[in-house]
Amino acid sequence: MKIGFYSSRPLEDKKNWSGTMYKMYEQMLLHGHEIVWIPKVEYTSKEEKRFEQIERTFNKVFKRNYNKHLFYYKAKIASKRLKKTIKGLDIDLLFVPTYVNDIVFLNIKQPIVYLNDANVVQLFNYYTYYMGLGFLTKLESKYLEKKMLQNVDVAVFSSD
Repeated sequence: MKIGFYSSRPLEDKKNWSGTMYKMYEQMLLHGHEIVWIPKVEYTSKEEKRFEQIERTFNKVFKRNYNKHLFYYKAKIASKRLKKTIKGLDIDLLFVPTYVNDIVFLNIKQPIVYLNDANVVQLFNYYTYYMGLGFLTKLESKYLEKKMLQNVDVAVFSSD
């Protein structure tokens, strides 16, 4: 099977996710699969500035933090770019560890396997960038994760 492995860093990088990504990649190879690295979507500087503007506006209006990693506008851009990248590849399956945002609106013919260690709600007030989030951004984050889970064929969570 030819697997598209979506990752921010090259799959041979043993430090990525404390070696977890490398070990998954290694095991897929050992099981005879052909692996194609699909680099994480990047944004233009103009888009990054717009993301920051959205975050600042939210913070100013609601006096709470905004989830700048997972929000609708960014998800639309990421899914569109990723679809364009995948269109040019001959893969049987897309493996996506952790990147909720990038596959929320991804509409491809290949099955999508999503892996994470926890869901978004479990991350609230756990990781630094999920601290002090406002009600609306939490609602948006939960909505996008739910939509992403409806979009994938298999979801694997390594913890409760």
